Amino acid sequence: MASKATGRARCVVGAFLALGSGLLAAAVTVSLPETACTPASALFLDGLESIPRLPVDDSAGSGGASGAFAASTHVAGIGNGTQTWYGYAPALTLQRPLPLVLLLHGGAGSPAAADTAAMQLRDQWQPLAAARGFLLVVPVAGGNAGGWLAPSGPGDHPSDYDVISAALADAESMYRVNRTRRYGWGFSAGGHVMHDLAINGFAPTFSEPNMAAYAVSAGLLPALACSGMTSAQCDALLSAVPRPLPVLIRIGSSDAYQPYAAADRNRFLANGWTSDSSLGYSVFSGGHVIDAGEPAASWSFLCRFATIP
Repeated sequence: MASKATGRARCVVGAFLALGSGLLAAAVTVSLPETACTPASALFLDGLESIPRLPVDDSAGSGGASGAFAASTHVAGIGNGTQTWYGYAPALTLQRPLPLVLLLHGGAGSPAAADTAAMQLRDQWQPLAAARGFLLVVPVAGGNAGGWLAPSGPGDHPSDYDVISAALADAESMYRVNRTRRYGWGFSAGGHVMHDLAINGFAPTFSEPNMAAYAVSAGLLPALACSGMTSAQCDALLSAVPRPLPVLIRIGSSDAYQPYAAADRNRFLANGWTSDSSLGYSVFSGGHVIDAGEPAASWSFLCRFATIP
């Protein structure tokens, strides 16, 4: 299967062998009460006794305004060195540290189309972010064909993973981010990248030790995270991940990727993930598209988790 996520060759064997030494010490997954999914529940550890206390690691950022915005970050060697990302911050931003959701668009076809895809993705998720009280960070892919530039292995810089890390760092300096509740979501090529970030640890600032949970829509393991591997090697890669990082897989019923997404579900289950706990799987009516109900469906899974290093 050809990957739309990157124009670079992946040194798969090197990435696989480096996994054990490349990731940080295992983090701990914390299951949150249902009230954690609404703004009123996101209190400090010393909050009201009548509401369950939630873990908080405040990034202590300041200066960011509420609402939708466009920003830029600087990563030498990618494009002209200045990369755009889009964001949204709810009106209650300055009151308390908030969860953050990183969104990755699919392969777009051109840099201009990638910019549009990122902006549209931000706009699609914005109403839910406003209602539920979380921040959005939406980078723009840096490839010449509007796709993601993935590293060939640990230490391969620069790549779009450096852009993702820089955008997250910018957001954490601008806003009060609760770093125990950093989530990821990606569609198609962006989903391939999200699997890769979670499993291979090539972006230490956003990988298994510091992600609370992630979701993919039409994102596949063989496309990037397990690219070029045998089935046994991909199993070994998953089984070596320090913890079953909660993941939601969503796929359209008529999407040509559906059999591969189902195979990914089975692979996760065979390597330590638990159905309806650390692993969610959902088939919606449609093809290779972003489902209109995607934000709500994904948030209802993601918001149930936090991570403590």
